[in-house]
Amino acid sequence: MIAHNYFNVVIMDKNLCKSVKCSVKKAIDEFNLAKGASKPFTECIEKTGVYIFFENRIPVYIGESGSKKQDLKTRIYQHTQPKNSGATLRKNICKIDSCTDEAALNKIKNFTIKVIICGTATTADCEKAKNLETKLIGIFNPKYNQYKY
Repeated sequence: MIAHNYFNVVIMDKNLCKSVKCSVKKAIDEFNLAKGASKPFTECIEKTGVYIFFENRIPVYIGESGSKKQDLKTRIYQHTQPKNSGATLRKNICKIDSCTDEAALNKIKNFTIKVIICGTATTADCEKAKNLETKLIGIFNPKYNQYKY
């Protein structure tokens, strides 16, 4: 219960970050419709931060982006694409659940995602995102994070 309360405080603290939440299927559809950014993810362009994939309101994967090459929008999109070398979530689902890439992608499409924007790709903002990711992984121990802190 304490961890759950801490999670809500971290996400809702407006001084720390700004958050966006939507379904992964909606995000994929919007990424595919507009080669640019989808409405919920326009604020993720050239931003660094943490993203959390949820299954039935339980965090199952937590990741971060920390460069202009891999801003939040790009990093999240990589997880939803078949055969993408940066798709750590998909790879971990295949490994942990012993399933195919296609089955993993279908599973991801049913997740919801919360994005926590920590700022632009400055060194300080990237460190903030990495520290937040590490803390959240330590608190929630998500099923599909390969490394447990």
